[in-house]
Amino acid sequence: MKPILNTPTASMILLLLIGVLAGCRTKPTADLSLSPEEKRPLYRIQVSDSDEAGLIKQQTGIEVVRLQGADLLFVARGGNLETLRQLDYLAEPVEPKATFQRTVQVEKKGREEDLLTTGIRLLRREEKHWVVQGTLAQLDLLKARKYRLLPLDGEPHPRQVRVVVPQNKDIQRVAEAGVDIYSVVPTKEAGITIYGGAFDYQIDTLKSNRFQVTITPDPKKEGVK
Repeated sequence: MKPILNTPTASMILLLLIGVLAGCRTKPTADLSLSPEEKRPLYRIQVSDSDEAGLIKQQTGIEVVRLQGADLLFVARGGNLETLRQLDYLAEPVEPKATFQRTVQVEKKGREEDLLTTGIRLLRREEKHWVVQGTLAQLDLLKARKYRLLPLDGEPHPRQVRVVVPQNKDIQRVAEAGVDIYSVVPTKEAGITIYGGAFDYQIDTLKSNRFQVTITPDPKKEGVK
């Protein structure tokens, strides 16, 4: 006599499928933390570059937290503040959430103008999200306004741009807008052409100054070596 095989019933198969689907379901993204990376009292002084920051650290023994633009953020130890004063550096206390910056992705919602009222910088406009940079306080304000903030997979890259300006003095204005200038090409027909990299808020500034801005996939295709 042949052995009796145990065959699964339709209900058992359904339960198995539900279990598989549940295991494959994407877990919800955790809420992005905006806690300051340093919770001890922070101070700030102005420096010209990283070399000066390194020299100050060596001379005073301060615990450097971050060099953010011209701001050297640090934790004071012992008589650090007095030593800095003797070196003619005026240290001032800072609020971490108003000082530390972060770059995040924000899901698009509503009008872009409402987003910008928080004071954040708009780095890139994408189809379904914005890439923004702001202080932790500004990002807290976005969360309070029900924007969804997500971490970035990597560093955002500036767009490759071609900027046409009429005069040499305008090159400085382009640099002051924060554009990373690669090359400058004088032309007889169109004034001066500048090739560089710029984020969207910088492009907006250039356009508000009535400069002609074109986004180019690759500057080399424009004849720049």
